[in-house]
Amino acid sequence: AAAFGLASQTLHPAAADSANSFELGQKSEFWGHRARVNVAAFYTRWKGPQQSVQTASTSTVEFFNGPTIQTRGVELDSSFVPLDGLTISVNGAHYHGHQPPAVSPYPAPGGSSGVAQFNNVVNLPAFSGSVSVLYDFLKTSYGTWRANVDLNGTDRKSTRLNSSHITI
Repeated sequence: AAAFGLASQTLHPAAADSANSFELGQKSEFWGHRARVNVAAFYTRWKGPQQSVQTASTSTVEFFNGPTIQTRGVELDSSFVPLDGLTISVNGAHYHGHQPPAVSPYPAPGGSSGVAQFNNVVNLPAFSGSVSVLYDFLKTSYGTWRANVDLNGTDRKSTRLNSSHITI
């Protein structure tokens, strides 16, 4: 949907954005349903992403549509049950994203105009993965007692827009 900030000075809305996503993958189960391996490759083209910029002060925000963002990657999701009650899972992903410089149509704080913001794609690490081991060691009428060990990791990621303001 279109968006505008209530703290805006102009109340000009940003238009609705759209995304086209394509995914190709394979889901497989074998070894008597004790092994599962899913792999997928994907590509997303996000047109007109809604972005915000501070203008007159830190509490004044304007929204606008930025340039197209493209992301692509591959993902692996697998689990194995080598013996009853023991499940080993291995998951991983590799991502790549590109967002060209976004030029704000609004003046920056202090009155300069034509500010280019160079942004990272937020929350998109290059690599992420996990390994887990789940063991059901006691089954009772009240439930199952389990031990679970998880290892998770991720590459560096940007948790916010990384802006460098350059007056053009």
